[in-house]
Amino acid sequence: MDQANHQACHRVWQIHNFQALNKPTASRLRCLGLHQGKKFSEIRRYPFHGPVIIECDHQRIGIRYGVFNLLTGGNADE
Repeated sequence: MDQANHQACHRVWQIHNFQALNKPTASRLRCLGLHQGKKFSEIRRYPFHGPVIIECDHQRIGIRYGVFNLLTGGNADE
């Protein structure tokens, strides 16, 4: 993929809650080590509300933009 087609950043976020997520998604994220209050880095955000690559505990995870927005408490557009 062309480097110009995505936005690279390394902003640090904190997970606000899992209540708005469906149970399978919340369960999978917990299995990957994410939980309420956990800090993670936003590595890459693809355009048009595409996937967001995050890093937590030295592992990178691709999540949907909607899930990312819910995890950050709706502050993803800041």
